Formats: sequence, C-alpha cells, structure tokens
Amino acid sequence: MSTRRERAKAQNRQAENQLATAVVKPKEKNEFLFELGKYSYDLSKLTFGGVVLVNAFHLSEDNTTDLIAGALVMAGLLVLGMILIKRGLHKR
Repeated sequence: MSTRRERAKAQNRQAENQLATAVVKPKEKNEFLFELGKYSYDLSKLTFGGVVLVNAFHLSEDNTTDLIAGALVMAGLLVLGMILIKRGLHKR
C-alpha cells in the first residue's frame, strides 16, 4: 500500500477513538434553589389540605372568601415552587 493510504487509515482510527471516548458532562444543578422549590411545592400541598379541612369542618355558610384566599395562596406557592425547581436544575 502507498503511504497515503496508511496515513488515511491512521487518521480514521484516531477519529474513531476520540468519538468512542467522548465524555458526557452531567447536568449541574443548584441544590439550594432546587430544595427551596421542593419546600415551596410541599407548602402548597399543605395549604390545599388545610383549606379543604378547615372549610369542611367550618359551620359558616359563607366559605367562598376562605376558599378563594386559600386557592390564591396555594397557586402562588405552587408557581413559585415550580419556578425555583426549574432554575435549580439549570445552574448558571
């Protein structure tokens, strides 16, 4: 074989070795923001449970203001938790 063919074979082997040994970086995450997001998400679940239980045992006829306030707080905590979890997974 000619030297040109030998050089081409050597380059192909080297390229195959480089592709085989490619290192995949794990995604970095900000633990503090991630844990804070999980905490906020858990608080939203507890708020929902608390509002439902209080209104179930509350004998007043007008529970709409309590339900609306609880739903707003729950939704706010849920959205905050999801935003913090999303930011915690993508470290900058």
